[in-house]
Amino acid sequence: MSYPILAPRDTWYKGETLKSTITQINILDSYTLTGNETESWIADTDNNGTINCYITDTVLTIAGNGSGMIAMNEDASYAFSSESTTDYFSNLIKITKTSLLNFNSTKHINGLFFHCESLFDLDVSNWNLSICENFGKVFEYCSSLVSIYGLDTWDTSNGQNF
Repeated sequence: MSYPILAPRDTWYKGETLKSTITQINILDSYTLTGNETESWIADTDNNGTINCYITDTVLTIAGNGSGMIAMNEDASYAFSSESTTDYFSNLIKITKTSLLNFNSTKHINGLFFHCESLFDLDVSNWNLSICENFGKVFEYCSSLVSIYGLDTWDTSNGQNF
C-alpha cells in the first residue's frame, strides 16, 4: 500500500508560528477542520495535499489523507527539529500517535528530535528502521526525555552513523 510521504528533512514545516511555541504534535490519519485552526499548510513531498498541517493554539496537527499511515521521507533528518535555523521544537512536551509514522523507506533520521528539550516520553515501538543508515544526533539535547518506548526493537543493523 502506498502512503502519503512527508516532505524531506524539516522542509515540511511551513508555518509562520515559531516551532518553539509548539507544545504538542498530534499525528493523525485524517483530520476534520474545527474552525479553531490559526494556520494550515500542505506538508507532503509532492505538495498535493495528501498530508496537511494545522496549528490550533500551541498544538500542531499533522494529518494524512486517511490511507492509514504517514510515510516518512527517505531523508527524515531533523524532521522534528531544524537544521537551518535555531528555532527548534524546544517546548514540545508530547507527540501523539507516533505509530502512524511509517519509516519503511527511511534511510536517514539524523537529528530527528534534535533540541526537543522538553519532550518527556516517546513511543517508537512500531518503527521499522531496518534500512536506516544514519542515526546520529537523534535524541541530542533531549534533556527531559526519560522514557523511550520501543527503542530496544529498532533494527540498526544497517546503521553507519550513530
